[in-house]
Amino acid sequence: MNPMLPSIKTPDHPALLKFSSGQTVPDIAAALTELLAAKALQKVAKTSEFGVGLQRLVVLATDARDDCDRLEALAQMVRIAQSARAITSEVKRLILPILDAPLPSVQLLKDPDSRGYVAKACGWSQASWILAYAIQAIAEEDTAEKVRTEFAEVVFLRATSLVEIFSMLENAMSELRLATETPADSMAIRIIRVLGVLRVALVVSRLPPGDGVGDRLSSMVRVPLSVTGVTNKEERALSLAREIILCTYELVRTRFSLSTDASTYEPLKTAKRLLAGTAWPEELKADLHLIADCILEALLLLAKQGLMSSSLVSHLELVENKFRAGALLRDIADSHPELNEDVRNWLRKSNPIAVGTHRDALTASSELRLDPQLGQALIDAAQVSDDLEVMQTNVITALRVYDPSQASTLEQHTERIKTLLLTIKEIGSRRRLAIYGAAGAMIDFSPKYFEQVGSSVGAKGRVLRPAIVRVDDDGRMGEVVIKGLVERH
Repeated sequence: MNPMLPSIKTPDHPALLKFSSGQTVPDIAAALTELLAAKALQKVAKTSEFGVGLQRLVVLATDARDDCDRLEALAQMVRIAQSARAITSEVKRLILPILDAPLPSVQLLKDPDSRGYVAKACGWSQASWILAYAIQAIAEEDTAEKVRTEFAEVVFLRATSLVEIFSMLENAMSELRLATETPADSMAIRIIRVLGVLRVALVVSRLPPGDGVGDRLSSMVRVPLSVTGVTNKEERALSLAREIILCTYELVRTRFSLSTDASTYEPLKTAKRLLAGTAWPEELKADLHLIADCILEALLLLAKQGLMSSSLVSHLELVENKFRAGALLRDIADSHPELNEDVRNWLRKSNPIAVGTHRDALTASSELRLDPQLGQALIDAAQVSDDLEVMQTNVITALRVYDPSQASTLEQHTERIKTLLLTIKEIGSRRRLAIYGAAGAMIDFSPKYFEQVGSSVGAKGRVLRPAIVRVDDDGRMGEVVIKGLVERH
């Protein structure tokens, strides 16, 4: 019997005897299913008999010669942890040492529920091999999107940036050898499914993008397709192009600092190459308009600072046709008489700006492009400040009792962090940047300051990510530097 699981006398249950005496994973799993079906698991979970069966699962998950048995034993333990709340923490403590060593490929398990349980276990561990394992699982998973989503959650908790995720997925998918009659079509389907999971995850993730995130996303699609070739099925190519477009859109709208960086839109070129003909298909126009709106917003943000970006215009012309792009740019010029006249003329394409002029504008451009990153730093600093309060109240107080020397070290560290946070706040103040909204707070929805997550249309919403705005001398909110995210109710 496991000493961590106290013995409780309960009436015998036929399935409990099967569970405690089972010698193989299928026998124990079948008995567990019976207990769950009879709604008896909670009643017997702390008995000595149940502890015997649980210990058998630990042995099988650790030492079974068959890799599939090892994985299935682990899956059954997670199943118990999720179903018997009274012993969840104890079962987790039994599972964590099993995860010190890398697991066999999760694809050995035919049951998607079992693969999902393994993914859940990976989310509990901080072992260094977990990230690569979860990336491989995302790439190799075929049709069980719930399992892919579970592993994606693990990846977004372990990775340091979106670039790291895209790079690792590029390598994993490039190594896939899809044993189908049409590998190109199968790879297109696989990338579609991976992108679908990624774009949902990155909306709620606070991971930084990393350098060259647009190029890396494009490469994540292109390189695997270079191995199998491009699908010749029009409908499949259209679906893949749509996922690329929407993933690019989610990148920009959730990390607005990327909007003025033309390289962020590089995946659009990859999407266009997948499609026959010179014009975008009508089915993609609505999605492309979302991207066009982001580019126009970025161009207006630059224009208000007296700046111009031909590379952004090139991407606008890629998304829209050249004629419509010109009309949209002229509309910006006509709708904003407050803009610098040189910029307005440039938007109208009537007076190109000579290279080498406007050195002050170049300096302003550098500062402006840093403002979104500084804005994100302000948001992160606010969160860190809240975390520090919890640390001082709980962690440091406990350390003063149990390990005073470590408490002193941590106190010095927190003071240095406070100084750093004040510096970030001061720099933001000098750039007249302010946070609008607080994560978790209910707020009146304003499309000027927030993007919407979900399809609800209520007047109020819960802030998922605050907005960053520029304030005037009187403290009134002006232009938006980074749009926030709101879930409307």
